[in-house]
Amino acid sequence: MIKKILLFFLCLSLFLSIPCKKTPTTPDVPVLPTIEYFNANPDSIKFGESSTLSWSVTNATTVTIDQGIGAVSAKDTKQVNPEENTTYNLTAKNNDGQKSQSCMITVNPIASAVDVTSIKSTIYVGQREQMTATVTMSDGTTKAATGTWGSDNMNVATVNQSGLVTGVSAGNATIFIDTTSGLRGSKKMKVRNLWSKSGKGDSVFNMPTYVSRVRVIGTYTGYSSNFIVYVDGWLLVNELLGTGWGTTTYDGTLLTSGGVVEIKYSSGVSWSFTQVLTTTAITNISRKITNIPSQSDSCYREYEIYKRVAAEKK
Repeated sequence: MIKKILLFFLCLSLFLSIPCKKTPTTPDVPVLPTIEYFNANPDSIKFGESSTLSWSVTNATTVTIDQGIGAVSAKDTKQVNPEENTTYNLTAKNNDGQKSQSCMITVNPIASAVDVTSIKSTIYVGQREQMTATVTMSDGTTKAATGTWGSDNMNVATVNQSGLVTGVSAGNATIFIDTTSGLRGSKKMKVRNLWSKSGKGDSVFNMPTYVSRVRVIGTYTGYSSNFIVYVDGWLLVNELLGTGWGTTTYDGTLLTSGGVVEIKYSSGVSWSFTQVLTTTAITNISRKITNIPSQSDSCYREYEIYKRVAAEKK
């Protein structure tokens, strides 16, 4: 009996001395928010148009979108009007962390203005002037305009489809281009008649300062006469005309800046002054007198005046 009792206590002590295994615990797994979708429709627009952002988020305590939108609900839509290419970022958060997703809207620029330019705003009948048209886009960039050119007064000025204007008659015309982008650009042009003046013998008159080239013609059909012209105090022409000098006509195209015209010692000479275009060649002829008259010659007086004026020019 005693042996049984001892054996019992021995087994009990062995059992109590064996360590107990603890049951393992499962650690907490973080549950992050889920962004089911975040997109823009359409994702490409023209300047001034709108697009709609759409999103759906689960397991989030806060949802925000940047670009000034701020806090939003977990599932919603919002219309936006970006003026340039813009990326929108959505951020969803909870106590375990955050998730982010982005979408981009491409903004295609459109033509916002058309500028028509030219070097000159005033041209003369028969003169041409090139127009240039430039389109300014909504993003500030520029490019050459394409479209159809026209004139609101074809009797005054015409324009071809390259923008080249031709003066037809004196007056005002508006030259315009209707661009392929649907905008119109224009510029006003003034067309002037070429200035002219004619007469006979000595005279004083004003030539406009805008005359930069002038064709001067002097004709004397008698025996002998001078044709002497000063413009603004400068000697422009000094010629001997008539049958006594072997030629009856002076014809030259000269540079000038206008001013007071004085025709001297030119009794009997018929003359004309006509403005010409700047594309006209300069033909300032100056003859060399080879047949010097004697003092008894009836044309000696004109020769003396011619020599004196030539000396003044030097």
